[in-house]
Amino acid sequence: MHTPSEIFRITTLSSALICGALACASSPLYAQTVIDPKFGLSVTAPVGYAAALWTPMPSRNVIIVVQRKEVENAGCIVEFLNGDAGGSDTQADVNARADSAETIELLRKEFGARYDIQSIVPIEHAGVRGMAIVGDPNRSVPVPASVSQKKMRHWYVILDTMSGRTTVNCETYRYDFGDRLPEFDAVVRSIAFPK
Repeated sequence: MHTPSEIFRITTLSSALICGALACASSPLYAQTVIDPKFGLSVTAPVGYAAALWTPMPSRNVIIVVQRKEVENAGCIVEFLNGDAGGSDTQADVNARADSAETIELLRKEFGARYDIQSIVPIEHAGVRGMAIVGDPNRSVPVPASVSQKKMRHWYVILDTMSGRTTVNCETYRYDFGDRLPEFDAVVRSIAFPK
């Protein structure tokens, strides 16, 4: 899976695409809802952000990118992977697994390989419990002090439903993280899960 930085750089979140879709509006951007027609996942971008539905990949059935108007500043990738339908689990069962010490330890191991984890805390949205992880990418090569303030910080949210897993991976510069976190939280709170 690509990080938001990689995807934003690969396509520059297609500034031209977003700009064209929004007619390069010079006025403030307004909340915009993007809905996947096949699975029904929807996300409403906060004011000042634009959202776009991307072509699915084998590892994700739905990808919605939510990008701040200033392309390099901040953004989120909301992804959905369809799970095994027909299971006997209820949402309460799925939520109980999200709260387990085993799940937290698995997340710590998985994300600890790629991030210096700052926190793992529970999060709930629309009756779905999950985990929110704050982490800074591990760097094998030291970064000069002059650019250290521009290091990135990620907020990764995992929300499992009976129909599958929704993940939200947001990133911004570390120095800007506190200001962007409420906007990232608004992206999560705007999600309508697939049925």
